[in-house]
Amino acid sequence: MEVKSQRFWVGTQQHVMKGLIATTTCVLAALGANAVYVDDAYRVDWIQEQVGQVSASNAFVSDDVLAALTSKNVLAGINVTDGRLLWRKQFDDDASFARVKVQDKDLAVLGLKDRVSTWDPKLGHLKLQEFVSEGEIRSVYGDAADPERVIVEFGDGSVKAYNLFTREWTSAKKSSANKPASSEVVEVDSERRVVQQSNGQLQLVKGEKVLWSREEGLADAVDGVFVDLPEIETSLSAEELVFEENADVFSAYVRRVQRHLNDLKYLPDYVLSKLSLEDHHQDTRDEIFGFRKLFVVATKQGRLIALNTAVQGRIEWAIDDIHAVQLATVGETIYALTSEGTLTAIDGVLGQIVPDSAADNVHDGLEFVQLTPSALAVWTNAGAIVNVVGETQQPLYLTKEDKASSSVQGYVYQDDKVVPTWTFNLDKGYTTVASAKRGHQVVASIGTILGDRSVLYKYLHDNSLAVAGYNPETQTLKICVIDTVTGRTLHCKEHNENVVNPENVKLVFGEYWIVYTYYSAKPTPGQKLVVWDLYESGTPNERINKDASYSSFESFPLPHVKAQSFLLPSKVDALGISRTKFGVTSRDVIVSLSTGQILSLPKRLLDARRPVGRDPTKEELGEGLVKYEPFIGIVEHAVISHFRQALVNYITTTGAALESTSLVVGYGNLDIFFTRVTPSMPFDVLNSKFGKTKLLYTIAALIAIVSFLRPIVNRKAVNAIWR
Repeated sequence: MEVKSQRFWVGTQQHVMKGLIATTTCVLAALGANAVYVDDAYRVDWIQEQVGQVSASNAFVSDDVLAALTSKNVLAGINVTDGRLLWRKQFDDDASFARVKVQDKDLAVLGLKDRVSTWDPKLGHLKLQEFVSEGEIRSVYGDAADPERVIVEFGDGSVKAYNLFTREWTSAKKSSANKPASSEVVEVDSERRVVQQSNGQLQLVKGEKVLWSREEGLADAVDGVFVDLPEIETSLSAEELVFEENADVFSAYVRRVQRHLNDLKYLPDYVLSKLSLEDHHQDTRDEIFGFRKLFVVATKQGRLIALNTAVQGRIEWAIDDIHAVQLATVGETIYALTSEGTLTAIDGVLGQIVPDSAADNVHDGLEFVQLTPSALAVWTNAGAIVNVVGETQQPLYLTKEDKASSSVQGYVYQDDKVVPTWTFNLDKGYTTVASAKRGHQVVASIGTILGDRSVLYKYLHDNSLAVAGYNPETQTLKICVIDTVTGRTLHCKEHNENVVNPENVKLVFGEYWIVYTYYSAKPTPGQKLVVWDLYESGTPNERINKDASYSSFESFPLPHVKAQSFLLPSKVDALGISRTKFGVTSRDVIVSLSTGQILSLPKRLLDARRPVGRDPTKEELGEGLVKYEPFIGIVEHAVISHFRQALVNYITTTGAALESTSLVVGYGNLDIFFTRVTPSMPFDVLNSKFGKTKLLYTIAALIAIVSFLRPIVNRKAVNAIWR
């Protein structure tokens, strides 16, 4: 039985792996921790663990435990009393034909390939597993003549009966099979029942009253976006800061004293909040620092759900009957593109559908084009662009992938018309499997400062797109970076390494680098992670593009690419990049592994310039470079999911009001996971355990000492004059 669980890399040369893991631990320790403070762990991060849709034909209740095999290949136990998830196991095998049955108070699972397994419904322990000699099981049905038997049909067409109590196989006929009922109601007792609603909610109902509810639709998340909440009012406004910067010292001091006196009106509420059991101070702190946002998820069941990032994922609002395939935000408004091609505008804070004349004109939309943070457009079936909201400067240069023809098409949008301009075709036999656009990113520095104080200038080309193509015949992966205005190829690389599972190719584009992952059999079987660092030149202090701006139509130079590859301990399910408000903080690459662990790897660890086969020089050490090691092991402080098993397929990030902090959400597959990462450490906020009381005592002691010594010093000065 292949069950997903947390595990470390296991290989034939375990002693080598242990050494590499130890080296990685030292490297990550030298680069600094990425996670939150220890006292913030499990308080600022949270997880919504899901199991998927429950069917009555694959569920039963025993001793107040709902045991079920769900639509997500998950075998789970849920406490019927309060709806808590007790345990779960996700199978790698396809469980669509599997069935669960009661076997002397145990949970029998039949239909997972060629196995029959028995589980403890309370603890989730595997008690027994049998292999069936007949081969792979195709379907399992109840026996209409004998409730103690099930009818099993095998892949070769043969049919047998399995006795749940004696565990014996006997011959049977297919005609005696009784197909499972389609009801989504599981009876608990004469008064209570568990109901799987069509909108994804799993509820315990007693009469007409809902005792508890689980949002199992979150296991089928198709998209998710952050919504910024209105900023909390403070006396320290932008106008106050501008005044203090431009005023003289006396005027600025008087203005600050007046502001502090005005703040005294909030003192009674502050004192009451301190006396109250509720932590209002923490809520205010989260709002001021930008930690409190809404993460809105669209589910396959047609439900939009808003989760509060600052309150353990509390549901703030939910809307049904919006079958969104893509979400986008403009300010506080969410735009949901539905599977029918229509567009709906929703107030992201209140969770209410709002009228929008531009959105009402969309009837055949295919996908969004986020032109700017305040402008949005929609591709239509007719190959046209419908401007939904915001004013943008034309012409606009757009790209659209055509997976059917394995190409990328470039367009120009001008005078409200869309005109094709160029086509980028992958080589024959390739199909596009992933892409990532650089887009406009906040950049704080145009170069990388080396240890000798020279500079390597970054290749900061906004009009860049990275495309991954796969050839199934040759098992080759091809990565290309192209210009989105002209279609010019900037750089390409082929991996002839027996690449398999192209659906697991992940790709992200940072400010001047790309990172992608794939699984290959050569030269060493395993999960590979490759980084490209793009520079204007390989020579320090040499800058090709000296102008602040240039045109893609000009003959600008190609990037100088430095590349390096690494090995990861398990398959990668998702990639992301930490983002902050002003782009000053170092970047982290967020990696979700199939084991359920989510890592935050410093970009400095994935630097293509790490010295190979030698120790770093003094200058290289000065800029944070360490000796290259091919294997990236799992170390505790890099695992931002801690001991949780977070099964996610997508990662999205956004910046907080604090420059040091990036908010990270993983979703899809099963779970919703949220945390905060600080790639350069939380340099702009004090630790919650900072000794404020000791600091006040120290200041008071210093004032007392000065007050005591001042008369003595004055007396000595007077006596010195009389002498």
